[in-house]
Amino acid sequence: FIPQERYTFCRRSFYRASPINSEDTALPKPKMITIDSCDFPIVETEREDYKVLMLPSDVRTLFDEEGAHVVRINSLEIAKRIPDYGGKTSGNYSLLPHQDHLGKDMKARFLALSNLSEGPRESVTVVTLPNTAARILAIEEAYFSDPERRSAIGKNREYDPRFCITEAQYDRCFDHEDGYEEAVAVVAGKRPSAALELAARLGIYGYLMRGPAHADELMQRIVARTKNSLLIEEWNEPGVVIIDNDRVFHARFGGNTPPLKRNFFD
Repeated sequence: FIPQERYTFCRRSFYRASPINSEDTALPKPKMITIDSCDFPIVETEREDYKVLMLPSDVRTLFDEEGAHVVRINSLEIAKRIPDYGGKTSGNYSLLPHQDHLGKDMKARFLALSNLSEGPRESVTVVTLPNTAARILAIEEAYFSDPERRSAIGKNREYDPRFCITEAQYDRCFDHEDGYEEAVAVVAGKRPSAALELAARLGIYGYLMRGPAHADELMQRIVARTKNSLLIEEWNEPGVVIIDNDRVFHARFGGNTPPLKRNFFD
């Protein structure tokens, strides 16, 4: 799943990713399948207190049988019919690569982003496979490990109760050298796989890098170093982009105007 020569772990007090020195070598991009329309019944269900939708069988086939990581539907009509539960992409700055959660411990299989606007957006959506995400992690770790920069980022900290770590753990990531490693150990669990730990590390950096000053700068570095391995959705036309939230990571590069409608599918 994640080749060990590119992403390895060693035991210290907690797990740590090894440095990566080959960002300029392109890795495979996620596979996107684009369709103009399909049969798209709206079937609602719930997971605890969260409303989710059932992915239509025609679309699921593209993921499970055709190997898609992302499916784009070029249909404004379908984008409008998907219910609006009030979920919108948040913030007006870049978001680092991550996988979305319904709550602290629940992850839906698919994330759908709907663009109802005919005009251009201020940002692009970036999707990456785990191998490239591991390289991105090394870029993020180098950025955050600088004590002066970490202190500067911490001055603009924005804790959100929906994070998978407590506020105390969040603050320790800024204020203590081992705070980040402690948070990773909590989120990844006592016996993490490489995949779980990669998701935990990237997710926590996503919590820490908030606001335009550092998130935009870091995403600019990430895209510059790994652009040949990234799938980039520029949102040149309205429609729906459905992302396999289990198998890839997604990010936003740039502002969030206008916000995209955000839904989860199972």
